[in-house]
Amino acid sequence: MTNLVLWGLVALMAGGCDRGSTGAGKPSTNPAGPRVTVASLVPAATDLLVAMGAADHLVAVSNFESDPRVKGLPRVGDYLNTDWETLATARPSAMLVQMKMVPPGLEANARRFKIRLVNLSIDRLPDVLTANKALGEVIGRPDLAAALDAKLRARLDAIKRRVARKAPVAALVVVSDSGRSLAGRENFLDDVLRLAGGTNAAGGLGSLWPKVDEETLAGMKPAVIIQLLPGASPQVLEKARAAWAATPGIPAVRDGRVHVITDDWALLPGSHVADLAERFEAALHPDDSSATRPATTMGSAR
Repeated sequence: MTNLVLWGLVALMAGGCDRGSTGAGKPSTNPAGPRVTVASLVPAATDLLVAMGAADHLVAVSNFESDPRVKGLPRVGDYLNTDWETLATARPSAMLVQMKMVPPGLEANARRFKIRLVNLSIDRLPDVLTANKALGEVIGRPDLAAALDAKLRARLDAIKRRVARKAPVAALVVVSDSGRSLAGRENFLDDVLRLAGGTNAAGGLGSLWPKVDEETLAGMKPAVIIQLLPGASPQVLEKARAAWAATPGIPAVRDGRVHVITDDWALLPGSHVADLAERFEAALHPDDSSATRPATTMGSAR
């Protein structure tokens, strides 16, 4: 997996949209006071700020940021390390982090540089909307957050309505090219899967991100497999294809219902959660003409 993917998953465990233009390129202003500048060490928060049209408030981002819309901004750290020298130059008003407990040293340095620490928790699907609202308040633009919130809710609610009377489909969400690392229960991918009309075949494993062997994987008998490989190269996709070809007894493999999503945002609990839910819906319920196109299909093993 890419560095962004790895960091995103670690951040999820450590911490406890509209397809058209969202105004990401338009400068936002704060009518209530001085402009708030932000250093974001949370890629999902960075994504939400850009999506709501507040990219101009960002002055620094995390080391693992891959979004081209913030390409020119300085990198100032991750959930383990912080570049205070660069932060002193960027001089943000606020710094976004995601931590179960903020280390005393981080708090002390933030006070030293007069940076407000904002500790977010973006682990579940509802957290995305909560964080969006909080970010709007941080930058003094609740109107921007409210507009993005309305777009996301409208799309998510539409999916709920479409799948409400459909039988849930047993599925696995896979987060590695080997097919052995899964999304378990109580994380945003599990939430998206259930919203889109699926049941998580790995939900009973008792872990947020279980790793399984081939026998356990086959025993879960998923009807659909959705594999998330952000930015995967042709070599990685071929490796994934070969791994599934070696397990032809799994119903999803046998029936050609292994779908791969390679978009950069596939593992990010941010502004693209509605896009992800629509992709899940299309994979789970291909008969629904209202659903968007599914991801790449690996094809039948037969």
